[in-house]
Amino acid sequence: FYEFSIDQLLLDHWSDYVLPFDQFSIQDDAVSISGSLYRSSGSDFSGLKLPFKYSVEIAFDYLTYQHRNVPYLMENLNGRVVLSNEDSRIIKLDAIRGEFESLPIEIDGHIFLDEMRYDVYLTSIDKVSFNDAMSKLGIRSKLPIYTDLDIDIHIADFFNRPSIKTTVYSESIQIENQELGKVDLQLLTKNGITMIQHVEGSDILINGQLNKKDFLLDLQLNDVNLPFIEKSAPVKLSFSGLYSSPMIRLDLVDFNHDIFGYGIKELVASMNI
Repeated sequence: FYEFSIDQLLLDHWSDYVLPFDQFSIQDDAVSISGSLYRSSGSDFSGLKLPFKYSVEIAFDYLTYQHRNVPYLMENLNGRVVLSNEDSRIIKLDAIRGEFESLPIEIDGHIFLDEMRYDVYLTSIDKVSFNDAMSKLGIRSKLPIYTDLDIDIHIADFFNRPSIKTTVYSESIQIENQELGKVDLQLLTKNGITMIQHVEGSDILINGQLNKKDFLLDLQLNDVNLPFIEKSAPVKLSFSGLYSSPMIRLDLVDFNHDIFGYGIKELVASMNI
């Protein structure tokens, strides 16, 4: 049984040894490491790459982490991870705080090295504005949507094809000057495509698909105040095309209003912004 402790290990020379895996890269000035190595007399080490068991804790304060198959950086990470092969090779993440593309997050979960898969949760620490989130993720959006979001992200599946399941919640969403109610969504990202589905209880019914350069998004609003006719009615909105110049289609399904003596049951309008 052997215990060790290193207060400041410089990563310029030792980063490849701290996390010796091709899938990951880390950057920081230095980290602190402590742990233990041991052999149990009754253990069979014939199938292991190392002839001993280990449990190593790595503490850091401004770490940058990136996975080669995930395009987004995690920066300014503060907390600790535990590397262990006591049952299987695993990295344990414990209440790590930092930034995911400059969005403040907390990270918990496990990375299973033998199975080469993730089970990691990222939770937004503060509410995130819709437009700020789109900007930080590199999406140049001109959609007239205004709201603050609570965001939870679950990264799962295998290293070479991870899936990202995102839950987005807001008490109130606004399009232009119209308050539309709460929104509760689930987004599943895999192979560069994000599918969007509303959750039961959401006031706004949203479905769609986000691609790298373009998107399609359908919104159904059951009761929207229409000031130009002084009544409320269901509204369907469709957003499509490029993020930088989307097309909007407005569909008033149960319009049922007289204009200049003509009874109009449905009104449809489209525009580019």
